[in-house]
Amino acid sequence: MTIAETLRRASQRLREASVPNDLMDAQTLLASAMGCDRT
Repeated sequence: MTIAETLRRASQRLREASVPNDLMDAQTLLASAMGCDRT
């Protein structure tokens, strides 16, 4: 699974859970899991 695919899937799941900033939150969570920042 690529980083892009992981972000798409995470964003979709967050959107389905009615999270307002699904993509940004998915990016933040993935960056944290990888030990880096979002930028």
